[in-house]
Amino acid sequence: MPPWYSRARSWGAYDGGLREAVHALKFGGRLGLAHPLGALMAGVASADPVLRDVQAIVPVPLHPRRLRQRGFNQAEALARVVGRLLGVRVASGVLRRMRHTPPQTELSAAERAANILGAFTVAGSTVWERALLVDDVMSTGSTASECARVLKQAGVGDVAVLTLARATREALTPSVPKEGGWPRGVPDALPGPGGWR
Repeated sequence: MPPWYSRARSWGAYDGGLREAVHALKFGGRLGLAHPLGALMAGVASADPVLRDVQAIVPVPLHPRRLRQRGFNQAEALARVVGRLLGVRVASGVLRRMRHTPPQTELSAAERAANILGAFTVAGSTVWERALLVDDVMSTGSTASECARVLKQAGVGDVAVLTLARATREALTPSVPKEGGWPRGVPDALPGPGGWR
């Protein structure tokens, strides 16, 4: 079955230094990384009219139990940076995770789709022509597709997806800095050859 979103783009592959940066943000609580990493994502969105021309940015929500454990939602932290840089409102709280699901990392693609089915609901107004769904990592696309399905059923015309990293090589944009270098703060944020110190 095709995904419910129209387009998915990521800044880079989920490996090496980018994987370490995601882990430092998500599991190490290094919220200071949200700005430079979100700036990379905003660069991807600003170059693509489908991702740039949206009425709202919607972060993939955490279940309240996981949010309490972690203390923050990394997708929301990234979405706020993207929204600020693109000048688009971030609609936090519109998409809600109602069912706690086991982590998807050890599941097959079919198991991931079944695991996430019915986990999300929409609260509030979603009368948007297009929304941009933001998350940190996309692997099979099951979570993004389920979020897009729920948003579209609630009235959103189209849903595009933006993630920092993609576990597969599909839909990647170049992760090499263009002339002019990295956004300010990124060289300090991403690990060198020796990893995080």
